[in-house]
Amino acid sequence: DIERDVRTVSRQSIIAARDLPAGHILRRGDLTFKRPGTGLAPFRTAEILGKPLATAARADMPLTEAHIG
Repeated sequence: DIERDVRTVSRQSIIAARDLPAGHILRRGDLTFKRPGTGLAPFRTAEILGKPLATAARADMPLTEAHIG
C-alpha cells in the first residue's frame, strides 16, 4: 500500500501548458509533463494529439478522460 502512494507521486501526467478552451484541437505545444501522475499518462500523448477538448483545461492542470471525452 505504501508503494502505491509513491507511484502516484513519482509518475507524471499530461498537463495543459496554458489555458485551453473547450473545442481546442490539441497540439504538442499545448502539452507538457509534470508530477503527480493523477491525470492521463504521457504514453497516451499520440492518442490525444489532434483531438478536440470536450471541456476547457486550465494551465498546469492534469488532463483527464473528461477533458478528451
